[in-house]
Amino acid sequence: MGKNKRSKNTFKFKGLSSSNEESKIEFKFHQFAFTSIKIDGFSNFYKNSEEAHKKLSVIFGKIIPTIHGKRFSQIQFDSQYHFHKIDDMEQNMLYKRIIRELAKKEYPNMNPSNRDEYVNQYFFDSENIYQIGVQGVDCTRIVGILNDNIFEVIFFDIYHMIYPNKNYNESDLSKYKYSPFLEKRVK
Repeated sequence: MGKNKRSKNTFKFKGLSSSNEESKIEFKFHQFAFTSIKIDGFSNFYKNSEEAHKKLSVIFGKIIPTIHGKRFSQIQFDSQYHFHKIDDMEQNMLYKRIIRELAKKEYPNMNPSNRDEYVNQYFFDSENIYQIGVQGVDCTRIVGILNDNIFEVIFFDIYHMIYPNKNYNESDLSKYKYSPFLEKRVK
């Protein structure tokens, strides 16, 4: 386990009642967006099928198994885990643009006003939007909504673009067009 880098009195999970701090984290994928998008410097397209396999293996083979079933009290002060709110104004606005774009692609036949209402109702509670990852495993982050002990996965930030960092970000994502969830590459 990593060393405690935060004071125990400075961090509290919003979206988690104090009686549930000992609850074990569960991942749900009911609202997960399989669509890949590019918007405002964000991309979750992959370079190729090999990279997609590697990144998805990290997510489902390392990040989720490492965190699933842990108690919040186990991870909130442990630097091994990367788990925090997306609450900076700029990152929160990017999150909202990503969600709107994903909704357009995931629900193309839905009436736009109904789609906007759906997005506002389910995805824009900024108190509960988090990203999660495991330090030293990969730069990939899982973005979702925390409700009690349930982490509802919305999309993957595979290149650490919501909180850009030159140590993690790829140099030119604009050329990446592979999505494992599409039948063919985007042209």
